[in-house]
Amino acid sequence: MDDPEPEVLVAAMAAGEERALERLFDRFSGAVFAVAFGILGNDADASEVTLDAFTHAWIRAADFDLRRGSVATWLTVLTRSRALDRIRARRSRLARVEKASAREGGRPAMGSGPEPVDGVVETRERRGHLHTALKGLSGVQRRAIELAFYEGLSHTQIARRLGVPLGTIKTRIRTGLRKLRDILGPSYSGEWS
Repeated sequence: MDDPEPEVLVAAMAAGEERALERLFDRFSGAVFAVAFGILGNDADASEVTLDAFTHAWIRAADFDLRRGSVATWLTVLTRSRALDRIRARRSRLARVEKASAREGGRPAMGSGPEPVDGVVETRERRGHLHTALKGLSGVQRRAIELAFYEGLSHTQIARRLGVPLGTIKTRIRTGLRKLRDILGPSYSGEWS
């Protein structure tokens, strides 16, 4: 039995002979891989599907029926089925990621992650420019803007805290924002209007 027929190897596999699986793999793995690669277009996925197909062939060897087709046909069907399952799983995973991305507005399941280095540098530069620009405001304007933007207080809350009329607070903030826009220049104009 140097070169047994594929059907004999499958029967031996059904009897639990691992060597029969090895021989079947040696004989058909190239063709099975080619089918998987033709469907998936990716070496890694095709390799995994090839292993899945032969694993399934080992487990279901007793179900093989020569009347329904040759061993090559059986392996091709197993391979095609597993490759299509992988494509469906990939599409389903992508659809879930896209849905989560749209819902959460970011990278799902991974959080927002660290800010890119160029973003960190830009943020630090902007903070420095803003800190310098705030020094160019009068003390009352700077305090009103700090309470509004850094502490998140409403105009009414600022007026109460500082004991100043609401209209005065609104004027200080509006005037202070205009000065900041003038000091910071056109690159910041959209942020202070």
